[in-house]
Amino acid sequence: RADYTPHSCMKVISAIPGPGQVHGCPFRVLSEEDLRTSLSKLTLADPMRIEQAVTKAKEGHYQLACGKVWEGQHGCSCDSGINHPNQFFEESRKQRVGVAEKDAMDGADHAAKVP
Repeated sequence: RADYTPHSCMKVISAIPGPGQVHGCPFRVLSEEDLRTSLSKLTLADPMRIEQAVTKAKEGHYQLACGKVWEGQHGCSCDSGINHPNQFFEESRKQRVGVAEKDAMDGADHAAKVP
């Protein structure tokens, strides 16, 4: 079994799927309407990020559009920017684990203060 290096965002963005194929950067390959529909199915902390992402994609700034979705999902910015699909996942994981740890610590602090 071969172990392949995953493609970066630039590689995914530059790939143009053929007819009937469903791969590639959604911010590049989907129409404005289809992108808006797909993004509206996500749970975003800030729904305004959908329009910001669609605008960035329409302007050809696909990675910035992806970053807007990340911000909408997490309620904060990704300081390192999104440069790789795996990075989107890794940064999301860090954010969610960090929030869960903070919530656990807040709960422990609250429990310690309750008489």
